[in-house]
Amino acid sequence: MEIPNYSYVISYYPDDGDECYVCRSREFPSISTHGDTPQEALYEMITFVMPAVVEMMLEDGESLPEPIFE
Repeated sequence: MEIPNYSYVISYYPDDGDECYVCRSREFPSISTHGDTPQEALYEMITFVMPAVVEMMLEDGESLPEPIFE
């Protein structure tokens, strides 16, 4: 399955007691992944989370959001 070219923002949270990086999709602001490095957070998002979300949306007949950046 091909995932549209969505955009992602990675933030660092140093003072949570659990230092981590959080990756969020701009097109899906309620979805996030966490990792010990920025690469790990992004990898989790594009490898596991986004394919599952897109698949569920398509199975439910929902429209996917357009990518912010083409």
